[in-house]
Formats: sequence, structure tokens, C-alpha cells
Amino acid sequence: MKDEHMPPKEGPSSSRSLDERFARRPLIYQRLQQIADGMDQAIGDGYTADQAEEMAVEQVGKLGADILGDWAQSQSEESVRKVQEEHPHAIKCSKKNSSGIRPSDP
Repeated sequence: MKDEHMPPKEGPSSSRSLDERFARRPLIYQRLQQIADGMDQAIGDGYTADQAEEMAVEQVGKLGADILGDWAQSQSEESVRKVQEEHPHAIKCSKKNSSGIRPSDP
């Protein structure tokens, strides 16, 4: 990975607030709120720099996992949508709910 930062893109997304940008991504928005709350609490509780860093690293790791999960869900939904458009009579397969064990007869 490169160590350089990407400059912000110009265009419609740069003029929207974070509330607007994350309105369709509630899990990510909630995680960002938790990070902000944690920072406020750390300052209020007088955390040391090491404690604050440890908390921040943990929270950013969780944020990354949430972002990846959100991305995977979006990709899955998009794939299903494309298949349904291309094959309107296709049936979506899903996991069976059966435990695979039939009850015994008396």
C-alpha cells in the first residue's frame, strides 16, 4: 500500500455533510458516533496517550471491519439485482432452515 494520502475528490460528494453521506450506511455512521463518544470519554476520564492510542486503534480496526462488511453486503445485493435483471425467472437460493434431523416416530 502507498503511504501517501489521496486528495479529496471534487464534486457532489464533497459538498454533502457526513450525516448525508452516511444516511444510507447506518452501521458505519453508528461506529463513527462510537469513536467520537470514546474520544470524548477518554478526554473526560483523563486517559494517558497510550490508553487513548490503544482505544483509537481498536475502534479504527472495528470501523474497517464494518466498512468491509458494508461493502460486501452492497456487492452481494448488486450481484443479486443484476442476476434478477438478466434472468427474471431465476429463484434465489438460500440456506435451508432444517436441522437435518427428523423427529422419531413413537
